[in-house]
Amino acid sequence: MMKGLSKFTLAALIGCSIIVAPQAHAAGQEKITAMNQEFLQNDQYVYNGYRVKEVGKPAIYLVDRGMKRYITDSDTYNRIFKNWDGVLEFQSLHTIPNGRSIDPDMGLVRFEKDAFLYFLDKDATGKPMKRWITSPYILNKYAFHSEAAMLPQWMKNAIPNGAAIR
Repeated sequence: MMKGLSKFTLAALIGCSIIVAPQAHAAGQEKITAMNQEFLQNDQYVYNGYRVKEVGKPAIYLVDRGMKRYITDSDTYNRIFKNWDGVLEFQSLHTIPNGRSIDPDMGLVRFEKDAFLYFLDKDATGKPMKRWITSPYILNKYAFHSEAAMLPQWMKNAIPNGAAIR
């Protein structure tokens, strides 16, 4: 009787180890993925130019200079970005500091007789500033439209420069 029980116990233990091992492995992989995601969020400058959101929440942010900037409405979003594709989703965005919201007064502009494209932004006090979009690579990374509002040349000198978008 003892030999039969031992064989049965041994078979049960082997069966349990086969069932449990893949679950433990999957749990380990899930933990690694979550840790990597958190680590990447702590290095928020990696995400400059990316549009991000939290899973299950409608708010979309642009990561700019290491800060998440809330895009206030869909009309503003559609004027600035070429599409809704490529928005990255995270469980939490709490590790990325908040920046100034992107509101309807902001957008892409060009000046007459000038080939450069600028992002019309606001400084810390809320005054307008222009930020040069430095290359086609940056234009694509940020998913900006290539079309922009045309402003008179005299306004180029009237609007102060802000940090270039690199």
